[in-house]
Parts: sequence; C-alpha cells; structure tokens
Amino acid sequence: MRLGWTNLPVFPATPSYPKSNRMITTYTRMNNLRSIILICLLTVSFLSSRAQGRVLINEYLPWPSNGCGTTAEFIELFNFGPGPVNIGGYIVTDGEYSITIPRNTILPANQYYVLAGQNTILQNCGNDTRNVAVNLNWTTCGCTSTAIPTTGDGLLTDGGSSNDQIVLLDSNLVVIDAIVRSTPVEASVSVTTSSLGGQFTPRSFDLDNMGIQYEAVGESAGRGNSFARKVDGGCGWLKDTHESAGDRNNTTGQTLSWNATLSLTQPYDCTTNGSVVITVSDPTLFPMQYTLARDKDSNEVFDENDQYFNGVDNTASNIPIGNLAAGSYRLAIVSTLGCDATQLDFSILGCSARLLNQSVTADQRNGATAAIRLLGNPFDADCKLSINGQKKGKWCAQVYDQLGRQVRKQELLIQTGQSDYALPMHTLKAGVYIIRLTNETGEWVASLKGQKR
Repeated sequence: MRLGWTNLPVFPATPSYPKSNRMITTYTRMNNLRSIILICLLTVSFLSSRAQGRVLINEYLPWPSNGCGTTAEFIELFNFGPGPVNIGGYIVTDGEYSITIPRNTILPANQYYVLAGQNTILQNCGNDTRNVAVNLNWTTCGCTSTAIPTTGDGLLTDGGSSNDQIVLLDSNLVVIDAIVRSTPVEASVSVTTSSLGGQFTPRSFDLDNMGIQYEAVGESAGRGNSFARKVDGGCGWLKDTHESAGDRNNTTGQTLSWNATLSLTQPYDCTTNGSVVITVSDPTLFPMQYTLARDKDSNEVFDENDQYFNGVDNTASNIPIGNLAAGSYRLAIVSTLGCDATQLDFSILGCSARLLNQSVTADQRNGATAAIRLLGNPFDADCKLSINGQKKGKWCAQVYDQLGRQVRKQELLIQTGQSDYALPMHTLKAGVYIIRLTNETGEWVASLKGQKR
C-alpha cells in the first residue's frame, strides 16, 4: 500500500537526528517559492499547517442485507492523527465510480468520516449498533463522476466472489490508501472526477494503469457483512464487527502485533533542548514513517494552530529525535505497510526539568517575588505547597511524571502573604514528579521536584 503525505509550508528548524542514514523530508520556502529538499539527518523544519494526520479506509459494507437496500453501502475513513486533515478534494473510488469530498472538509484526529448512498444508515445494517448519520451522501451530493446506482450492485459489486477495490486518492491522484477483499482486483475503467460545481479541476484516471499496491482484507464476502480493521489504524481485518460505521472498531482482545516504547532525555538547563528515542519491537517494519506534532499554543489539543513534521526512519529498531524545544508532543508512527499506526505522547519541560530544591524564590512579576516550598517531601497522598506571595494572582500547577507526561493540573488562587495548597496525588504511582507553576499569562514561575512514596 502506498502512503501519501501532504506538502506543507515551513517553520523554524528545531528537531535533529544523530544517525547519518535517517532520512527526512523538509519543506522550505525561499523568496515565496516552495522547494522540497530531501536531506540526511541534519536540523529539520517544523511544519505549520492546517492539517497533518494519517487517513485510512477503516471500514466498509459492500453488500447490504435485503432489509437495508443498496444505498446502505458505506465506506468509513479514519484519521489516526496526530492532527486534523483537510480531506476536501480527496477522491474515493472503486475504479468505476468516484466520489469527491467537498472543499474544506476537516477530519479531526481520531475521528471518522462516513460516506454512503443515503443520509442515515439504520441500526442493524452492516452490524451498526445504532442509527448512523452519514457525513456525505453520494446519491445526493452532486460530487460523483456519474450517478451511482441505487439498486442492484450500487457502488460496490455484490456477491461472495467479488473483489471490488476501494482506493482513496488526494486531489492530485496520489494514493493515500488502497484495499481489496482479495486479488486479483476487478478490472477498472477510465474515470473522470466531479468538479463539484467548479470547486476542483476534474481528474481522469484508470486504476489499472496506476501500479497500485493493495492491502488485501482476506475475508470472505457475504450479504450484510461489514469489514473493519481489527484495531483502528491497524493492519489486519475482521468481518461482522460488533460496532460499525462511525464507531471505534477495536475489538476486545485485538491489539497491534508490535509495540513502541519511548525513552526521554529532558534538558539540563534553560539553554538546552530535550530528545527522545522510540524503540520498535519489530525491526521488519522499517523504514517507518512518522509525524511529530507539537502543541504550539499549549491548549492540550492538536489542531490546525500547531506544528507538524513528517519524517522517515530507515534503520531498525530505534527512532531518535533530538533538539526538541519545550512543549507537549504527539508522535504518530506508521509501519512500512502504511497501516499499523500507533501514537505516543510526551512533553519536553524546558526550564521545568531543572532539579530544584524543596524551596525557591520566584519572580511574581513587576518586582514582586514569592517564596515557594514543598511541605513534606517525600509525600504519601497529597503534595503540599506553601506559597508566600507579595501580590494576588491566578497560577496553574501542572504535575509531570518522569516521561514528561502531564498527570495533574490545578488552578491556584495566590494571595498576599502565606497560603498552603494541596495537590491530590493519591492515585499516582510512587516515583519522582515535577511540579511546574505558571502565572495567569502562562509564563513559567518556578518548578519543584517531589517524590511520592
């Protein structure tokens, strides 16, 4: 299966990679012209984009039961993330018909987009556990190459021996995902896509001439069967899944056949950056493609306002990423097959990672200071802070574990004089934690390191 990635504009360079055979794709802008540069593990560019994620064909129903009707066929797309994807202009095709998704259709991370021949798929059609509101009705959208039949086969060929393919293309006919029940695939024809009333330039293609590598579902077809990935974003399929269109398909007991673990190095001071190494349990998955997202606006949501970087690592079994500035990150890794995706969250704490004493004096702004100390360290249940401030304010206390993952967040109303505060920690495991304090404008005030017994 071929994997398509979006070309994006640039941001100042930050991540870097120490191994000379790590290959990355960097997008740069010079004199208002874009040029794509493939470089070997030097400093790379963060990407600012409205969207950056991994979209897959996640589930489909090719042959509805008699009670549902032909138009109950559906195809479900899933965005594994880490960020949203503008799928406007994407094309879904079986090689005979095509459906063009309307302009500026944003598919958020970890969300689904359902295409069908009717507005609502009724409960029990294709194992749906409830009525499903369809995102795009191909019968009425005016977005198809030609009218898709509402009787007979419909979009996808009926029958137990049908090998109808489903291909997801971007607006430039780059293959994003391609699946088939079994090979050889059915013969295709020349298709010209809809312009959607002038939204897009029509594209002509014949799947038979595109050299597409298909992911085989490998399940026998039958009336009323829906087919879904065993794990959202994973390789391997099931039929008759317990949930269906627009729902999480992660069947109980089904997991990826491999795992990724993360080790993190926090910066030693405010002038250095952090790094991370991801170890993948199955070396045959390399080269691995990945997307690194940084929560630029610190709102704990990965959206179009954040920064994204696409990379490829050719060398098993580690993926090292260095020179990471302070911030919250999400890393999505995709196997060489273009599926079997997984995500890892971590944070680089910047100044917050410094080893500080149990008491500090911090700048409270405008010349005011605050004396801050831990009351009892190590602690058992609550982490108690004593703050003696010179001015009132609203602070935020964020608690991070040793991997830089935020595990607690609490607002503190700072008073003049001394006040004590308790951060509930009784549900956390024993270990070392960093308490990071910021003021009402989000500026770092101080950090302390405590230990839970």
